[in-house]
Amino acid sequence: MIKHYGLTDEENELITACVVLPMVLSVVEKNKFAMQSEKLSLKKLYLMAADVLIYRIKEEIAHVKKEAWKSKLIVIKGKPDEPLSYAYACRGLSNSLEMPKETAQREIGAALERFIRDLGQCLVSR
Repeated sequence: MIKHYGLTDEENELITACVVLPMVLSVVEKNKFAMQSEKLSLKKLYLMAADVLIYRIKEEIAHVKKEAWKSKLIVIKGKPDEPLSYAYACRGLSNSLEMPKETAQREIGAALERFIRDLGQCLVSR
């Protein structure tokens, strides 16, 4: 999680989620698209798993947006040519920042790992 000074831990988590979750969704969608052209015996299973991940990520994005709205937190994507830049406004505080590429990769990896682990746990518990 990226720390923005003057904000609570919950607000920092919401900002990070608002920035990272759309990137996680993009990664899964790109991987699903690439998988569609592969000749794999388990391709149907992989595509179904990707669909479930996409659904769950979209659900979490909606939840995070709702929580951000309740907290009067606004996060907007920065410059179009700089995908890791964003700005936020919350309780009179505002700032525009750029997330370092390494941080973004780490956050995306951690979120993706969590979604995959949760999906695996659902399959095992059935």
